[in-house]
Amino acid sequence: SSREEVEDRFDALAAQVGPEDFSYLTFHRERFCETLLRCLPLLQDHLRLLVVGDWLCFLNVLIEEFCETEVSHCFDRNEARIGFRLSRNEEAWYNRIGVDLEREPWPAERESYDLVISTEVIEHFASDPMHFLCEANRILNPGGQILTSTPNGSYLLSIYHAIHGDSPVSFGVFSDPLIEHPKEYSVNELALMHAQAGFAVAHHETF
Repeated sequence: SSREEVEDRFDALAAQVGPEDFSYLTFHRERFCETLLRCLPLLQDHLRLLVVGDWLCFLNVLIEEFCETEVSHCFDRNEARIGFRLSRNEEAWYNRIGVDLEREPWPAERESYDLVISTEVIEHFASDPMHFLCEANRILNPGGQILTSTPNGSYLLSIYHAIHGDSPVSFGVFSDPLIEHPKEYSVNELALMHAQAGFAVAHHETF
């Protein structure tokens, strides 16, 4: 699938949500599209896939638009049932299963998934992210993968802000509690924490 196709489907699906959620999706449009384009080569038929921390289940529906992988639920803090209309004029419904991802055991059996996708999640944790990563490792099959994206704490603009007396964090702890970033990680920190949680880091980059 081309970037143009992904962006067109993103826009059509984003038009189905309310004004506040639409504003959020518009702000994160490039990140969602880039994540999907990077995920597609990993997605195969019968792959057991879990999306975590996406309260709109928006990555779920984007994936379903482009492949046959089942993504009927995601994990996030509050339970909900969320529906979209797909481009093939079918309704798709997703169960958001409530769990505190950074503190509670995840409601999944050991070695029950092939891929965990975590986009823009760990920067919101107020405590150590190792529980999150260890739970992801627990539920993944041998050879399973986790795809993680998060703001780059060592981004040049972050360093510029710090030099000039401003916070290097995109949304500091005194912003809206729903969007604040208590910690943004550098590229090397992100690789190190995954390795310490038992993952072999296959690839990491900035974009």
